[in-house]
Amino acid sequence: MTLSELAEDAAACVQAGARAFHVHPRDAEGIERLDAAVVDSVVAAARGSHGYPVGVTTGAWIEPDVVQRARLVGEGWSSQRLAVRKARR
Repeated sequence: MTLSELAEDAAACVQAGARAFHVHPRDAEGIERLDAAVVDSVVAAARGSHGYPVGVTTGAWIEPDVVQRARLVGEGWSSQRLAVRKARR
């Protein structure tokens, strides 16, 4: 799925009544990732212009090393601020 397809699907979900999202960010090859560049672009696409919260998976299957996983999550996803922000109405 491309970022534009994700944005279109999220917009359709909002039209159908969705008010929050949960995503598993994937790179161009379809591999789940936790690095900031991938997470930020996926969250931005899912949020589109609707402003509803987007939660991001942090599953151990993506990065089994808990220290590395914590580093990736904490290394500055700009989307962290967006994901926890209350939805605009």
